[in-house]
Amino acid sequence: MDTTRRLVRNTLYLGFANLCSPLISMVLIIFVSRHLGADGLGAYSAALAFVFFFEKFAQLGIHQLVLRDIANDISRCKPYLIACTLIGLISSLITLPALYLFLRLIHYSENISEGTVILGLSLPFVVLSYHYQSILEGLQRMDRRCLLSFLDVIIRVGLGVLLIHMGYGVSGALAAVVVSRIVTCLSALLLVLPFSSQGSSRIDSSIIRSLLTQTLTFLMISLVTTVYWRIGFVMLSTMRGPGDVGVYSAAYRLKEILIALTYSYIASLYPIMASSLPFSPSLLKRQCELSIKYLFIITFPIGIGTWLLSPQIITFIYGPHFVESIRILQILIWTICIFPLGLVCARALVATNHQKYDLWANIFLITSDIGANLALIPRFGPVGAAVATLLSVTIFLCIQAYFVSRILVPIRWSVLIGKPFLAGIIMGVFSYAIRDLNAAVVISLSAAFYVIILLILRTFSTEERQRLRNIFHRFSLAA
Repeated sequence: MDTTRRLVRNTLYLGFANLCSPLISMVLIIFVSRHLGADGLGAYSAALAFVFFFEKFAQLGIHQLVLRDIANDISRCKPYLIACTLIGLISSLITLPALYLFLRLIHYSENISEGTVILGLSLPFVVLSYHYQSILEGLQRMDRRCLLSFLDVIIRVGLGVLLIHMGYGVSGALAAVVVSRIVTCLSALLLVLPFSSQGSSRIDSSIIRSLLTQTLTFLMISLVTTVYWRIGFVMLSTMRGPGDVGVYSAAYRLKEILIALTYSYIASLYPIMASSLPFSPSLLKRQCELSIKYLFIITFPIGIGTWLLSPQIITFIYGPHFVESIRILQILIWTICIFPLGLVCARALVATNHQKYDLWANIFLITSDIGANLALIPRFGPVGAAVATLLSVTIFLCIQAYFVSRILVPIRWSVLIGKPFLAGIIMGVFSYAIRDLNAAVVISLSAAFYVIILLILRTFSTEERQRLRNIFHRFSLAA
């Protein structure tokens, strides 16, 4: 199977899972918001955000290392499975007491503290599951990765709704998360084992040493990224309270759904970049530029459409009590156009063993975000947290683009996004003119109009059009 077709296939698998998973998760979020209110949604989100920090620490950042090494040599699957299991168990047993100790020092409300204690029980299972799924991604078995996502979300949402309905509140919703993570971990292990039948069953100390000696940079990247995406929840919960966390979370969850497809593409792109070693400047340049171009073509009109329709979206999903989430969504939605482009640059740096520059970019990201949150949250609340997120994401993209252009290959940014940007602006004017029509009609007409403008502007080269036709032809034959 050629690289382009494999990339599209894996993106579709992950995209389907990553779109459906948060969409199904929204059932639980809506159920929590309507039955437990903004305070209940805030407590649920704060507990998840708090434990998430410790999960990332226990994972030690070896996900990208394992993925890269497996992508380069699939025969390493069994020794890496053994090494990841051992490392994951030890790191979890060390991290879990630290989680509960830190929880006592923070003095959260009783509702958040009780939920966090319950959720902490899932720490070893989520760490091991993460390692096993990184092996599947390195093997480019995104179909199995997709299956695990569905299993996790179905158990989490189904059991969570049942327990809330039975009167267990936030604690019941978080207990459902624990159960889903245990089942997903065991299932992930069963899905990896068929690829691990060859080789010795002994512990390979050289692999463990290799992972641990390289893990510091990746751990720092992972922690900084984790802090970045969750710091808004934590700072809002301590500076403003669970109500503001709930308002912010409502918009944030929608942003997560809309950005899911881009994450799927980047997750599929990284093992292909890693397996393309030794370094080829021309190949890397093509991979980066095509990825940036098509990600922007997809995300920019989504950003414009969501910005225009956010009042209808928020009111329809959450009801009139979450009207404050409208402005937050209108700000956060632009991160789906910016952050994925920075991730393309980041994966190019990591795939070529320049991860220290990715770390520096992430340090700038979190520093700017914390500073902006401290300045904006006391005065503007959740809207300030959204502005801080958008500002820091923009800084992140600029720094990553600078490193890639200086160290690896020059990227022609104006050539790549100029025509899609113009097409998006024209589409936005058209969408605004017909905004009073039914939302489904507005979306359909705007999407068709956008594609027509892209074609009129000759956004796609002859080679790109032919390649796209070939891909769709092959998939239609397979279907």
